[in-house]
Amino acid sequence: GHKDLVLEAVKQKGSLLADLAHGFNADKDVVLEAVTQNGEALQFACTDFRADKDIVIRAVRQKGCALRFASGELQADWQVVKEAMKEDPCALEFAPE
Repeated sequence: GHKDLVLEAVKQKGSLLADLAHGFNADKDVVLEAVTQNGEALQFACTDFRADKDIVIRAVRQKGCALRFASGELQADWQVVKEAMKEDPCALEFAPE
């Protein structure tokens, strides 16, 4: 079905999450594939997923600065910040004081 095509597309280019029909940004499988390929695709995920620790960690492992698109609670979560900083030490600037 459509979901299989969408999954294949975001595996190749995670930023396609921005262009997909509404609803796919709220599909956990699609969002996980998108942020695994391009952490910054987190910005196009639904609000709930920007507060989902598994998804945010997957995103920041790929692109540390994707931390800026995470919920405030996860930006303050030391485990998430640590993962982001492993990929890019500059990610610390997106963590609260």
